[in-house]
Amino acid sequence: MLYEVLENLAYHQGVLTMMKSMETKFRRPASTGRKMVATSWLAEQMGRNMSVSASLADEEGTVIAEGTATLVVLSQAQKERLGLA
Repeated sequence: MLYEVLENLAYHQGVLTMMKSMETKFRRPASTGRKMVATSWLAEQMGRNMSVSASLADEEGTVIAEGTATLVVLSQAQKERLGLA
């Protein structure tokens, strides 16, 4: 779930990226049958690199897991090679 919100933050901003790296920290077990809230935000952008952070919490706001990722914005040439342009 963290992977999805980390990877899709840029997409929802209209930017096509690829994930370069990801780190996850598990804080406590998640309970089955309970709703979870996933939140992501842009921590920093330097050139084509985007640093994204995210958290996964239960309904009461208790953090279950946290993650960070480095995304690389695709160049026009990369988008064309992948058939995305």
